[in-house]
Amino acid sequence: MTSRAEDLQDKLQVLQAERDELNKKIPETGYKSLADVVQQSTASRREALQERRAREQYQQALEKVERELQRRLPTFVGQKNEIQRFKTQAAQLTKQNEQLLAKETVEELQAQHSEAEDAERAKKAAEAQKILEDYAGGQECQEPGVG
Repeated sequence: MTSRAEDLQDKLQVLQAERDELNKKIPETGYKSLADVVQQSTASRREALQERRAREQYQQALEKVERELQRRLPTFVGQKNEIQRFKTQAAQLTKQNEQLLAKETVEELQAQHSEAEDAERAKKAAEAQKILEDYAGGQECQEPGVG
């Protein structure tokens, strides 16, 4: 049994030597003990797991939004096409309205011009009539035997 105890004692010394060697290296990394390394490693794993879960949730949210956009895409395209059609129709109606206004303005100007010409002709006719009447009246006064 002594040899067994001696073997265990030798293994213990080897393990202690390895531990001491590791403990010598640990202060170089900024950790005070192996327990600190294990604690930091565990904390880093937890943090990495939380970050992975957050990324997965973010990815799921993005996929949900993308599915909703794909679902609504035909409606959006239809609305866009309808808006474009309305814009085109509004432009055509505006052009027609402008043409009608221009035509109406031309017709009004022609009517005014025609009225002015008619008034001018009537004025000239009245002047001509007056001249004729004045001339005829003057002739009656100059005829011999009338009086």
